[in-house]
Amino acid sequence: MEMYPMWIGGEKVTGKREAGVKNPFDNKTIGKITFADSNIFAKAIDEAEKGFEISRKLPAWERAEILYRAAEIMKKRKEELVMTIVNEAGKPYKFAVGEVNRGIENTIFAAEQAKNIYGEVIPMDASAGGVGKTGYYRWEPVGIVFGVVPFNFPLNLMLHKVLPAIAAGNSVIIKPSTYTPITSYILGEILKEAGLPDGIYNTIYGMGGEIGKMMVAEPRIKVISFTGSYEVGRWISERAAMKRILLEMGNNSPVIVDSDANLEKTVKRLAIGAYAYAGQICISVQRIYVNKKFYKKFVDKFLEEAESTPAGDPKDPETVVGPLIDEKEFYRIVFWVNDAATEGADVLPSIKGDNNVLHPIVLLNTNHRMNVVSKEVFGPVVSIMKYSNFEEAVSLANDTVYGLQVGVYANDINKINYAVEKLKFAGVIINDYPTFRVDHMPYGGIKNSGMGREGVRYSIKEMMEMKLVVIQDI
Repeated sequence: MEMYPMWIGGEKVTGKREAGVKNPFDNKTIGKITFADSNIFAKAIDEAEKGFEISRKLPAWERAEILYRAAEIMKKRKEELVMTIVNEAGKPYKFAVGEVNRGIENTIFAAEQAKNIYGEVIPMDASAGGVGKTGYYRWEPVGIVFGVVPFNFPLNLMLHKVLPAIAAGNSVIIKPSTYTPITSYILGEILKEAGLPDGIYNTIYGMGGEIGKMMVAEPRIKVISFTGSYEVGRWISERAAMKRILLEMGNNSPVIVDSDANLEKTVKRLAIGAYAYAGQICISVQRIYVNKKFYKKFVDKFLEEAESTPAGDPKDPETVVGPLIDEKEFYRIVFWVNDAATEGADVLPSIKGDNNVLHPIVLLNTNHRMNVVSKEVFGPVVSIMKYSNFEEAVSLANDTVYGLQVGVYANDINKINYAVEKLKFAGVIINDYPTFRVDHMPYGGIKNSGMGREGVRYSIKEMMEMKLVVIQDI
């Protein structure tokens, strides 16, 4: 069984405690890793500190060239990356291909952005006290960035932490999910081949609680970029002292469908948004509010789409719904659905699943007291509810502690403007599902969905410091 070491200071490092990496579909062990202890963690910090001293001195063009080369190597190793994601994350093949393609594009975005980090001249003489002075500011890298990556996008969400750190001239330590560490190992090989100096990219494997305590206590870590649950994100924010934190903590994405929406196109798009990768995407469609004039037609059509959505082996190119990440998640979701049923919800079709694959579920007659509506399901479950007027729909969509992205299907410009003004979400997607994301746009949440923004251009500024320079004229 192949061992996948940690990358620390350009070297492959193993610890004493072993763990297996399993395929969530067939439960077969596909590799082994070892966990970091406090000594290995300390070594990673030391090496990342050395790496930062190298990284901060690399010219922008050289950082860009390294990233361009990394993108080319990713293209050559595309199928390997795809199958690694399929095997360790259980992501259906077609969506793993999409993730790798996005990762390549994201790396190119970062290479381009590395050459476009500008300061600005300040008109000092705008103040009477500033006459005779020249002022400007420049951006400087902060130091060590620590990235915590979830299982569901083991490549691209990792790149959203690694790429801006490198482009800005920082060093980075990545803690991947223990479900999906192999992708981070392969990225280390790619960056090394691309010519990234040792110590700039490092990885740490281990349980979140153990690594988290060391992470928040380490003063040399300047930025923590975390993607995961609200509970863990809040724990980090309460303990991270003076560290800068970027938090992306999920959603329970609503969609408003007005009566003038195109039924066929809307249903097909929302079914993909709900069921792709078994709903294990933080902006998966979870709550659909449909105009009552349109409700029955919409539900009938959506049920047809749900029942015909391919579920099963993630290696099958046609599969949309693959396995949940583990058995515990499978049974949690089933419990939530059964709990909703006891409170009066209709479960359509009946619950069906095996090999951690839960077939698509549609819930009717739900309410906002139920876990399946108020919390993040993170599974292939959708609640469809009706509304009487557009203002009510917006109010229902807002009735959540989350605020990442929301979708609105409407053609009336007045309703669109009302939605943009009133919806309390960081992203409002008009006439598409809330699952939409391209990697150069500002992406992040408000409320319990987090703080800060991803997208290389935006993350770079979170990972740099502004330095003001004022020069007295002679």
